[in-house]
Amino acid sequence: MIQVVKYLSSISIILAVILLQNSCVHDSIMGVDLDPSPMDTMNLDTATMDTMNLDTTVMDTTSNISNCDPNKVYFYKDILPILNSNCAYSGCHDVQTAENGVILNSYEKVIITGEIVPFKPSESELFKKINTDDTNKVMPPSGKLNADLIAIIEKWIKQGADNVICDEEIDFCGSEEIKYSGFISSLMKTHCNGCHGTGIASGGIVTDNYIGLKAAADSKRLYGALSWETGFQNMPQDLPQLDSCNLVKVKKWIDEGAQNN
Repeated sequence: MIQVVKYLSSISIILAVILLQNSCVHDSIMGVDLDPSPMDTMNLDTATMDTMNLDTTVMDTTSNISNCDPNKVYFYKDILPILNSNCAYSGCHDVQTAENGVILNSYEKVIITGEIVPFKPSESELFKKINTDDTNKVMPPSGKLNADLIAIIEKWIKQGADNVICDEEIDFCGSEEIKYSGFISSLMKTHCNGCHGTGIASGGIVTDNYIGLKAAADSKRLYGALSWETGFQNMPQDLPQLDSCNLVKVKKWIDEGAQNN
């Protein structure tokens, strides 16, 4: 009988040990079940890193453009200078004046104010205002823009009115021949003629014809103002300075005699 009791006790002890082991295994499994949460968090972190990688790709897409595509219109290179010279000035659509709530001195402002409907010039308020023949509605109030400037804005809208950036300075800036009839007159039309055209001649400087521009170049007032040299009024007034590539080309043209070529 004593042996039976001992035997049964032994069995009880073995069963208890087994139960305890199972209990430990269960606790261990629960611990493992809890661990995947941090693992999941790590997976979420990995997803964040993937998002960062996507952002980097977008940035690289912009910075890796080695040349400006001649068939594409760029906002900061082509459109903003037109708006700065003809629209975003004091009394009209700069930040301080904001005529009718419209500000046209940056991509964000142009888009936020709803003046542009991408791909649809005919539905874009900005384009309708610069393209109308109604003298009471046309913008700028001083008169309708030249057809080629209107065409540039129209092309930009048709291309999607995006904000892709290219780097002109990579294009061996100034290595080509700089002509008044090409680059110089076009630059003046885009950046200067809105304030320095014939009949306006702010500061006594005329930039919309060769004689007036030649006089400004010979007196050093043209390059002094554009390069923001001490003693000259910075031009374009109250707007960003021309980029270094444009300044290099203007200086080259002047240094070579500011010819009517």
